[in-house]
Amino acid sequence: MKKKIPAYLIEKGNIIKFLLFTAVFALIFLNIYIPFSSHSWLNVPKKTFFLYSGIVVIIGLVVLTFGRILMYKFKKYLNMTYGKYALWILSEMIIIALIYSTVIYSVVKNDQRTFLEILETATYYTFLVLFLPYTISFLYLTLKDREKTIENITNNDANAFPLPDVNEVINFNDEKGVLKLSVKLDHLYYIESADNYINIYYLNKGKMSRFLLRSSLKQIEKNYDKKSLVRCHRQYVVNFNKVKVLRKEKEGLFLEFDLENVPDIPVSKTYSQEIMQLFSKCTLY
Repeated sequence: MKKKIPAYLIEKGNIIKFLLFTAVFALIFLNIYIPFSSHSWLNVPKKTFFLYSGIVVIIGLVVLTFGRILMYKFKKYLNMTYGKYALWILSEMIIIALIYSTVIYSVVKNDQRTFLEILETATYYTFLVLFLPYTISFLYLTLKDREKTIENITNNDANAFPLPDVNEVINFNDEKGVLKLSVKLDHLYYIESADNYINIYYLNKGKMSRFLLRSSLKQIEKNYDKKSLVRCHRQYVVNFNKVKVLRKEKEGLFLEFDLENVPDIPVSKTYSQEIMQLFSKCTLY
């Protein structure tokens, strides 16, 4: 009960939706279903019940609107927990019941009940009428907020690791900036460091080929930042689109590709956390 309520319960737009839904629901519910023999506890003729029920709904709406405006204006200071929120709702119902009782006691002259009897009945029926719209509104807003949260997570994941363009061409330049090799991303597998050179491994005519280039893995990372080429070891950069298995052994993590006769690539501790996160995101697609 000391836990804070979700922020969406006191957002301006959601408060307006709640008020409108509660008013419409109460009016329709009272007149179509006529629960609890409503005309009898209001002590009015059936012919004029719609008019009186409309007045009842308007009175309730005014109280709820005033209460929710206060809640919205002072939300920073109220520190609204579930316990406080429940007390707030209970207070709204009691105030509405008090107003109903006062109106019925003062206006309906032929009512033989005492004020306390009317108050007891009004409180009981106010709770019963408002319980359904309160519950439905809470469940609806919770569902919409979760849908929004899931959508945001999905969008963030997609932006963090966008779907690759298999037709994208990766150009490799030497240390002087001269183009030496162009490979489609879908054919590129991994790049291995070899002193001042790198070995580029790619698929060519169904076989794995190697191209030696004077460059460094640091230069590769710089040129292809946020793309599918991912550093996993001080000696290796891999095309993550080709990785199909992440295997953990005593020696550490290893990456397996989707092609036979391609060696497994080790993952160093420095990059293990990042690699595991990327691999889990890839499985979403």
